[in-house]
Amino acid sequence: MISISLCMITKNEEKSIENCLKSVHDIVDELIIVDTGSNDNTIEIIKKYSNNIYNFNWINDFSAARNYSFSLATKDYILWLDADDVLLEEDRVKLIELKNNLCDATDYVGMMYDYSFDDNGNCTYSFRRNRLVKNFRGFYWDCFMHERLNVWGNHEDYDIHITHTRKHDNNKRNIENFRKKMLENYYLNPRETYYYGGELFAGGYYDDAIRVLENFLEMDYDDNYDKVNALIKLADCYSSKGDYEKAIKYCTNTFNYEIPRAEVCYKLGYCFQKLQKYYEAIFWFKETLHSNCPNENFMKVDNSWINYLPYQQLCCCYYEVGDLKNSFRYNELAASEIPNDYYVIKNKEMFKSLGFQVD
Repeated sequence: MISISLCMITKNEEKSIENCLKSVHDIVDELIIVDTGSNDNTIEIIKKYSNNIYNFNWINDFSAARNYSFSLATKDYILWLDADDVLLEEDRVKLIELKNNLCDATDYVGMMYDYSFDDNGNCTYSFRRNRLVKNFRGFYWDCFMHERLNVWGNHEDYDIHITHTRKHDNNKRNIENFRKKMLENYYLNPRETYYYGGELFAGGYYDDAIRVLENFLEMDYDDNYDKVNALIKLADCYSSKGDYEKAIKYCTNTFNYEIPRAEVCYKLGYCFQKLQKYYEAIFWFKETLHSNCPNENFMKVDNSWINYLPYQQLCCCYYEVGDLKNSFRYNELAASEIPNDYYVIKNKEMFKSLGFQVD
């Protein structure tokens, strides 16, 4: 059996920290909590579970705080979590099994991160992260924000899910932190540049995002997944600005790195539809229905957009070219996905008025 140190960084986490610690404290062998300046009840709550609480002077660098927490661990392996993460009961059982059976030759373990959920509690976005790493191997964090854990050696992936429990809206804060860092003459590495561009895009600063993301694509960087995402964000920037020709260019540039993703095919269909090139749009919306994201470490669980939205847009495109039979057929398929959707219902009323047999 291996021993595990849980390493966490915290600041003002009184609303979530107890649920996190409750879900894991009796499985790990050591709790290492690095606090970066809490002024609420976070520390008092942590003391119910551990006295290994260390203060860290915040320097606008998440990696520095995480590296400090790792340096304090004394057990065989390090598990890292955020205060708003929990292990559900089935995942607690799986973690105990892993602890009892993990091969000592394993250097790091990947687990799924269930990050976002719909109003019914269904996971809508899940991806894999390296969560358990062997101690004393020199693994380290870099990038001051959207930090990355650098690992090497033998790895295994386990079907253990870490559940994220809080919605974040840190876009404004994150942009401010990036800008503050650059005012300190800090050089953004390629990954940080990519994430800065992403924050600018999310904040609606499309021209700035275009500049930063195009700069990122010129950098020496070997992560094709991030390159594809940068191209997709650039396409979205230009689409938001109404420049659909450039949006199409950036979408098709993703094909240099991987086979077409469903979301790229859908965006191409949307752009051609906006340009009133309906047959081209029909082609790409149909491709959306047959495409998947090829990276198994990033699993989009919510497939409603992969099915319902292409069906609905195919309904519209076939209507525009005068093919009412196919237009009706695709509205029926959209109804099979989301029967009470406003547009589905309005289209049913229209088709009924045109003499179609509507349920």
